[in-house]
Amino acid sequence: MNSNKNPLNIKGREKWAGKIGNDSRGHCIFSDPAYGIRAGMRTLQSKWKNCKTTLADICADWAPVSDTQGSIAGRPANDPGDYARYVAERVWIGDHAALPDPMVDTIIWTRIVRAMAKYEMGEECPLSVVLRGVALWLEDFVEGK
Repeated sequence: MNSNKNPLNIKGREKWAGKIGNDSRGHCIFSDPAYGIRAGMRTLQSKWKNCKTTLADICADWAPVSDTQGSIAGRPANDPGDYARYVAERVWIGDHAALPDPMVDTIIWTRIVRAMAKYEMGEECPLSVVLRGVALWLEDFVEGK
């Protein structure tokens, strides 16, 4: 698990639940990695609602070519196509196939977020962490947040 407890390497100044700061490259730092998964699910759902409905669309926006791997100066540029193919192979869905609504098919989206976390971290994110994060995301909707 990365030191920021941020399995999807989410960046930004948003006031996410469980967020305790940002690192020097703008990545969020969470108190628990499940909050990083929750933030990732909320971000992915927002992208899907804004017509980024394929893995190719999502990965191009998530890890644009204009940024470097890990946002580290001197590293190679992100490769969104490679990212989308990597996730697609692990989720068993085409990288240009239309994805279902995250609220309708949480199983596909749980698999997507877990594959993205592995791509981002270079290691498997424990399924228990992913499931806790997805549960936090679902609680938001049950509670109307």
